[in-house]
Amino acid sequence: MRPIWPWLALLLLGCNSDPESAEPQTELEPAPCPGAATLPPSLAADGFVATIGLEFESCGREYLDVRSDCCEPLVSGYECLLRALEACSLARFAEVYSTIEGALILKDYFVVPAAGGCELMLMTDSSRDPFRGSSAAAVQTTYCSRASVGMDGGSPCPRLIVDDCGS
Repeated sequence: MRPIWPWLALLLLGCNSDPESAEPQTELEPAPCPGAATLPPSLAADGFVATIGLEFESCGREYLDVRSDCCEPLVSGYECLLRALEACSLARFAEVYSTIEGALILKDYFVVPAAGGCELMLMTDSSRDPFRGSSAAAVQTTYCSRASVGMDGGSPCPRLIVDDCGS
């Protein structure tokens, strides 16, 4: 007769192949700094880049953790975007954040060509959020002609504040 403990371990610790080396599965802890987390790909934004066929300068990809006061990587990415917008050069920056329920929202910012110059395109992918609402689109895109870095209530870090936006 086989002992039951390996089966109980599998149930309690997850279905690892070796119950003796199994570690409990835990929720992803916030990274000490936003850029230190491993981030999932943004399929909608990556699809846009593949379709448009243009080369975008990377301004980075950061996890926005409202509990962290490590702001430099986010601010650096925002400033890179603002420089690109001012110079009218193609650029991309992405931030990923979690909803209160833990679903990831991916927000990609692109500096793209527009009539008479460039504009900032925001692509928000909430396809991983089961609570987004049945009438809300999984991916929403907004175009803005101006942006700045400033404080936005409740966050310890400056945020990218967009202005003069249409759809």
